[in-house]
Amino acid sequence: MQYYWYPRARYNIDPGDRYNTAEVYVGVRYDQFTAKYSYALTNLFGMKTGTIGGYCGIGADGSAATTNCLGTGSSRGSGYLDLAGTLDVAVGVSLGLHYGRQYVRSYAPLSYADYKIGLTRPFGAVSLGAAVVGTDAESRFYRYTPTTAGSQETENVARLGFVLSASRTF
Repeated sequence: MQYYWYPRARYNIDPGDRYNTAEVYVGVRYDQFTAKYSYALTNLFGMKTGTIGGYCGIGADGSAATTNCLGTGSSRGSGYLDLAGTLDVAVGVSLGLHYGRQYVRSYAPLSYADYKIGLTRPFGAVSLGAAVVGTDAESRFYRYTPTTAGSQETENVARLGFVLSASRTF
């Protein structure tokens, strides 16, 4: 079981429902491959009729969308499937693969698939990596908007990305 706790974080509406989420999960591993399924025991990150029901998203220009809006209901029972594998492709170089599928109960337009394809290589005590990450999430529901009053600026956080990493095990 895992619990996502966001102290003091609330939806920006009255009564200010919380994002906190409890999940149970089961996972298996075979050789260099893993599979895990997480199941939400509570509303997934607070999503329910009173927090996102009827929401239509945000257009690329920052304006509110007005069609194809979300439905209503509880998001309890949402789930996430995580499939991953690591393969040695050359001496000291590993290929990491990930595919995930988020199902959001009662709010199908918020469901998405995500992936990561990356290479890592150790250099002494540090491992360096590079990866491509992406998703098929519907961008009008996955846009960042600043909280500056009157700002029409938005950022599509569901776009293709490139990640560089450096890690060290202690």
